[in-house]
Formats: sequence, C-alpha cells, structure tokens
Amino acid sequence: MSIIPNELIALYELFNSFEAAALFSDDLIEELPLICMLSNRSGKVIRINRFAEEFFYRKKNETVGQPIISVMSEQARREFIDFFKRIEDGDREHFYYVEQAEDQYINWKGLVLDGPDSDTPIVVILGDDVTETVSLKSSVYSARTVQKALLPKGFDVPGVNMRWVYESAEATGGDWFDYKYDPVSKRLLVCICDVNGHGTAAAMVTGCVSGLFHGVMNSLVTNISDDQELLNAFATNLNGSIYQILERANRLLTMAALSINVETGEGAYVSCGHPRVISFGKGHAKPLLNRNSPIGVSPDIEFKSIALNVLPGNSLFLYTDGLIENRDRMGRSLTSRELLDSLKKNESEELKYNWLRQYAKGLECIPPHNDDTCLIILTKQATEED
Repeated sequence: MSIIPNELIALYELFNSFEAAALFSDDLIEELPLICMLSNRSGKVIRINRFAEEFFYRKKNETVGQPIISVMSEQARREFIDFFKRIEDGDREHFYYVEQAEDQYINWKGLVLDGPDSDTPIVVILGDDVTETVSLKSSVYSARTVQKALLPKGFDVPGVNMRWVYESAEATGGDWFDYKYDPVSKRLLVCICDVNGHGTAAAMVTGCVSGLFHGVMNSLVTNISDDQELLNAFATNLNGSIYQILERANRLLTMAALSINVETGEGAYVSCGHPRVISFGKGHAKPLLNRNSPIGVSPDIEFKSIALNVLPGNSLFLYTDGLIENRDRMGRSLTSRELLDSLKKNESEELKYNWLRQYAKGLECIPPHNDDTCLIILTKQATEED
C-alpha cells in the first residue's frame, strides 16, 4: 500500500519507538483512513489527526485527554464502551462497527497495539466515511428488485410446462427471459436474451428489451398469424428500436425467441447470435440450426426464422452462454457436447431439469467467465390419446 506520512504523522510521533514496518504494514492499515485517533487502554484520547478534528468539530486541545466516548454519537458510544471493556479484560481482537448517523455511514475499526510494555497497549481508532459505498449498494439492490420484477413469477399455460433457472453473476445481470400467451390464437411466445457483460449497465438494457417484448408482441400477435413472419417482424422491430441504445452503450444483444401453438406443437424459432435451442426427449437431442446476426450489429438487418414442431412429451431447451462458459466448483466448464449428451439420456425431463438446475446454481462464476446464467426447459405435455 502507499502511505502518506502527512496523514499519519500523529501515529509516527507517538510510535517512533516502534518499527515503522510493523506500524505501517498492510496487515495493520489496509488503506488510508480519514479519521485517525490514538487512545490508551481506558479510552482516553492521546492524539487525533486533522480529519478527526473536522469530523467531530473539535480542536486537538479540546479532545486530547478526554474519553473517546465523549466525542462519539450515542449510537457509537455503546459499541466503544464494550470495546474498551474487552481491552481492559485482556482481549486484543480487532473492533469493527458501521455507524449510521442520519444520512452518513462511518466504518469504524479499532486496533490494539502492544508497546514495549504489553500491559500498556495503545489503541488505534480508524474511521472511514462509507456513505457513498452504502448508497451505491442500496441503489444496486434496488435495481436488482426492479430486474426481478421483469422476470416471470410463475407459469400457467394449458398443454405445456415451462421451468427455468436464473442466476446473475452480480446483484443484477444481463440475462433476461419472459413469455407471453395469447389464448385466442393458442400461441405461446418465449424470449430469452443475453446482453454482453453483466451488472447494472447490462441490466438496464434488459429492461428496455422487456418493455419492447411485451409492447411489440401485443401488436404483432393480433396482426400476424404466421409464426415465422411473426418472429421475423419481432426481431426486426427489436433491432430497430434498441440499436441506438446498444451502440451508445457499446453493447450487443443475443436473443432467441419461439412461437408455438400449444395445441398442435407447431411453430417457429429465431436465433439472433444466440446459443442454439435444443429439441430433446428421452434418448434423443438435436440442436436447431438458425443463424442471424446479434441485435445491435447494424440498424438494418434482415432476420429469418425457421419452422419447428414439438411432439407431445418432447421439450425445447433454451439457455445463455454462461451455462457453458462459467466454471463449476471443481473449476471445470460444461462443454456443448456434454450438455447435448446429458439431454440425450433416456431419462425424464424432470430429472434432466433437476440436474441442470443443480449444476447452474453451483457455478462459481470464476473470472474471466463470470457471466450470468439462464436456462429454460419448455415441454409439451403428453395426453392419454398420445
């Protein structure tokens, strides 16, 4: 660490009999504090720095010789009384406490240093204003709450079953998915996307996609009956609407969308630079090949979807690349071949989902593959007639 002697001159003056390396080691002070005070074992102030003067609105000559608790707020006073009582009892454990004073947060740290006479320890009290950090964390978790509201809460569509796993690498993520069911046409629309990168910036883009998905689809479902034409129009509208946002944010968006008649299983699929959707059942699995550019590459892109048909008892698997790029607890990543082989197993869809769910939630997101992870399994239910 880089030490600024001027900021810690009080420490140096009082501890000049100590080894400087021991005093200013990384173990003792991880980073330069704003507030620095020294006291004896009973809590009487020996020295303070100018930041402490400014924080407590007291000059040095008004503070030195006084108990530290006399300058602390009532909230922090109780914590420091307990800390110094433990010191008197021989405890040398470091002290950590975050004080909330109105809209300000102070991170207090107490360190006990034994001098030449171990019975007369000197106590170093460090304080940092972490208000900005706390506020930032609060904002991030507020964004997380909003992003969670953009994801589906449940699924209740006749004739099909859909289950999913969503794990973000940070509090917020760049993966998003949702569905829309039109009871008139019996069409189920599913969309999954991945904004490159993760965190709050990527999450803000997914918020735009969510609004466009529901807004654009409401219009398209009413006016377009052909599934392939519907998905082509949706991808084109999405690209045209969000291109400038992605360009300014220096981002790209991969996306896969499905449109399926829940009664017949017939429909269409479009992939915009996204990992291929896999059609699978007991003993078989096959990736569906459909290649289009990612969303945001150019303002004018032509998208082409393909037809598909989901038979009763069969499933479609959609996922983002975090599933195969992140590493598990053993440091291994799942290959595309291993994923396909797992879906090919002669097992039920439920067992395959449970394995994938356990795997996805066990990912450690080790850099540089610390990406969000999202997966969906959509299954057409078999009837007695099937």
